[in-house]
Amino acid sequence: MRIFQKLRALRRFFSGSLSVEPAPFARQTAAWRQAVVLVQMYYFFLAYLAISSISIWDEQWIHYDASKFDPLWPVGWVHSGADVAVVLGLQLVGAIAAALVPQCRPARILAWLGIFLFVAFENSFGKIGHNLHGMVLTSFALIFLPGAETRLGKTGGALPSRVRRQAYLQAFWLAGALFLMVYSMAGLGKVIGIVRQSYLGDMTVLNPHAFAYQVAERLLATNRVSLIGGWLIVRRRWSHLYLRYFIALGAGFMLATALVEMIPESLKLR
Repeated sequence: MRIFQKLRALRRFFSGSLSVEPAPFARQTAAWRQAVVLVQMYYFFLAYLAISSISIWDEQWIHYDASKFDPLWPVGWVHSGADVAVVLGLQLVGAIAAALVPQCRPARILAWLGIFLFVAFENSFGKIGHNLHGMVLTSFALIFLPGAETRLGKTGGALPSRVRRQAYLQAFWLAGALFLMVYSMAGLGKVIGIVRQSYLGDMTVLNPHAFAYQVAERLLATNRVSLIGGWLIVRRRWSHLYLRYFIALGAGFMLATALVEMIPESLKLR
């Protein structure tokens, strides 16, 4: 055992003090600390979503209408307003518990179960929305975080082992990869849809009139009134110039990201 300690001391002597860049394990510790903070901020965001949804509890719970409810399988057991209260309450309690004690795995499981059932309930009224699917996937991945060292780096004065820090980072990176993967697949699917619609002669999302038709379809499907929806429908003959502006804005943002963030980081890795 002593020979390994001496070899480690030699390695630190020859590599740690002569390098301008921080040592690899020092970078791992910094990345771990950042990940711990981001995880807790993530659960605070889930709690914010749960608290903000209280404003629609009256519509979903108090005035629950079973005739409009076409349940997906996760909420097939919901048959009354009391069952709806269980779903909404579980989302709220689970998110707040995970925000307060993210190092507790049962709290993270409760947060995932709450958002999972809430999303299933929200999508059981004749339409499927994808705005919270990424949250369902990432909250599930974060369940597998090592459970003892996740609260803002407070570990009783001692850092966790390198193995546990690396396990934490791998679970954190898995959650990020899942989030990026599903939205990248969704974007690719829309591009494929554009090609298919063009082949069939249908209106595509690149058509200047498509936005107005989309707004009209959503307002009719949800039976709601929008502040600017009517204006968008009336002003349906958009100029092709607007479409060019939007494309140029998106391309400029991607180019700026590459120049400001990605290229400098890639040069640091050389």
